[in-house]
Amino acid sequence: MLRVRGIQGELLVQAHSEEPDSLLRARRVLLDAAPGVIPYLVRDAQPLSQPSSAGVRVVLALSGIDSPERAEVWVGARVLLETQDLAPLPDGELYWRDLIGVRCVTRDGRELGVVREIWPTAGCDQLLVEGPGGRWFVPARDEVLLGLDRESRVLRIEPPVEG
Repeated sequence: MLRVRGIQGELLVQAHSEEPDSLLRARRVLLDAAPGVIPYLVRDAQPLSQPSSAGVRVVLALSGIDSPERAEVWVGARVLLETQDLAPLPDGELYWRDLIGVRCVTRDGRELGVVREIWPTAGCDQLLVEGPGGRWFVPARDEVLLGLDRESRVLRIEPPVEG
């Protein structure tokens, strides 16, 4: 959640997707911040910017949040969608949530650790991998991410060559 927008408590959200259809169609969202994870019914959702590789900004109007003061509590919150509200993806694509908690190993089988977070950046998203040997940022690029075995929850990577 980026900030409050408007006098009726609308919220400006950065959707980290070039196709925010799931967020725009959702009837309910979950806001996750200091007050907890709270479900809200969506009164309205409108894109505010054109989709790009950085995503799109969306203005959300939620039932029960009807003033800037009530909306302010949620600035910085994560906006979550329930699984049934997510649009199906084409073959070979995944949602970020599919990567959190998976084991990360190199092509030759060296264990790096577990994917803890995903950080969106202007260049490309970065997977934060933590393991006994430390913490690494792994760029989410096709040439680096070789494949995910969903059943065993293992992500194979080709670490980038430092130059």
